[in-house]
Amino acid sequence: MIYGMRFVGSYYQGRNALEHFAEYALPYGDRLCLIGSKSALGAAREKIEQSFLGKDCQLHVLLTSGIPCEGEIQRVLEECRGYGPKAICGVGGGAVMDIARAVGNQLGTSLLMIPTACASDAPCTNVSVIYDEKGEQLIEAWSYQKAPDLVYVDLDVMVQAPVRFLRSGMADALATWYEADVRRRKGTGTDGGFFATYTSMELARAARDIILTHGKQAYDAAQKGVITPDFEKVVEANVFLSGTAGLNTGCAAAHGIGDMLSALPGGHAWMHGERVGVGLVAMLILEGRAEQEIAEVVSFLKAVGLPCSIRELHMDVEETAEAIGVQAKEDHFFAHMTCDISKAAVRDALVAAEFRSP
Repeated sequence: MIYGMRFVGSYYQGRNALEHFAEYALPYGDRLCLIGSKSALGAAREKIEQSFLGKDCQLHVLLTSGIPCEGEIQRVLEECRGYGPKAICGVGGGAVMDIARAVGNQLGTSLLMIPTACASDAPCTNVSVIYDEKGEQLIEAWSYQKAPDLVYVDLDVMVQAPVRFLRSGMADALATWYEADVRRRKGTGTDGGFFATYTSMELARAARDIILTHGKQAYDAAQKGVITPDFEKVVEANVFLSGTAGLNTGCAAAHGIGDMLSALPGGHAWMHGERVGVGLVAMLILEGRAEQEIAEVVSFLKAVGLPCSIRELHMDVEETAEAIGVQAKEDHFFAHMTCDISKAAVRDALVAAEFRSP
């Protein structure tokens, strides 16, 4: 039995951190290709370019649609290949990270990430989630051997992002511990073929504890556009702790439900973390977790305005619960559950979550 961990090469976070980005990026090469969406580059490009003034480095900026589909990845790949970069840098949210990750790994360059919102733990993972050309249907996940070489977080950029991104990321990070615990008890190991270390489990626990202890205060600070110690802790939990722990433990039914919701009518309009939060509540009920534990999670989700049930996603409860129940037995995330995952059990857990919503 092999236990192991995979990490990002380096992680940095701070106020106006992008003013110093060049000194942290240059060790990875003097030809850097920035890949980002229009909005993300609008938030970060000026700071990035100013940090390279007077430095012996060539920057190439490539605009992407932000849809991580095979066609867009291939287009970006070919343009990057023509430029001949030594490092690829994704600037933006999870979808841009998925594109940059695929391009960097296929080119064999160093891979740097500058998240402009903390809606998920995508910056620190080794997986690109691939969608159809419209960005609506999840097709598959491409897994790579290593995580990014550098993840670089500017808190001033993060706090300017819509607060919805922060709270979505908190739901995603909160699920990390509960899913890690499921995988540990099942004994199936990680998707990387090794078993989770004590350190991985403690990182997942730390992410959960920070979210539950500091999440509401961080949310309040973000609504006012101010950076507080609570906000800093939650950004670290959303991006680094959850990302590193998730990479080294794995997902279970919360993400399985979240992915299935995405493919059902009305589900794709919601963010990844929002769907995962609904999945988490249903998973805890499905497992028969202690009432106090379920209530703690639900109370937090409600406090920051996150949905807890299918109804709060404005989707048909009975039809959606039935559809997910039918798919659960064949889902690769549900396969790690230690409880009954029959159609009836999963459907009933999703319906029971309605009783806990306002």
